[in-house]
Amino acid sequence: MTEGLPLPPPARIAPDTALGRYLERTRGYGYARFVLEMSGLALLLRLPAVAVSVRLGIADDATTALDLLELYSPAALIALALIGAPIIETVLFQWFPIAVARRIGASAAVAALASAVLFALLHFQSGWAAVIVHVPTGLVLAWSYLVWRHRTLGGALLATAAVHFLLNLLGVAAALASLVDAGAA
Repeated sequence: MTEGLPLPPPARIAPDTALGRYLERTRGYGYARFVLEMSGLALLLRLPAVAVSVRLGIADDATTALDLLELYSPAALIALALIGAPIIETVLFQWFPIAVARRIGASAAVAALASAVLFALLHFQSGWAAVIVHVPTGLVLAWSYLVWRHRTLGGALLATAAVHFLLNLLGVAAALASLVDAGAA
């Protein structure tokens, strides 16, 4: 039984790249800086994914936050996107797949990739463009979990959910701002 034993040193994910060196530096960051930088990194990594979606001609089919406001009230969307999704998806798409993958001997990189793909596929109902955009986001969330899991499980869940919260906050804020703009027109 491995209960109570210290975790092994965290594995490197992308060691011989500029991104890999940057990610290694983030291991020493405090909580606030880590969450803010990972949120920024996720947004930055979405840009090539959006470009791929546009190039493939699938970007127009993606469900937007405005589309979601047609399905849900603003209060329901806020609760779902800012509370429910960060907590539930962190447990189901970072903690669970990474824990299972690591337990069966997968490397941290394979565990992170599996987590990211599952996270992206969760967003399939929003179209293939959403899947493509959510792979890099899923990788950042997996990285967040892996870095903080080495410290504590609670810290890993909190840091990962916080990054997810900030990303969703931007989307919800943009959708609500668009509603306000549409009402003023």
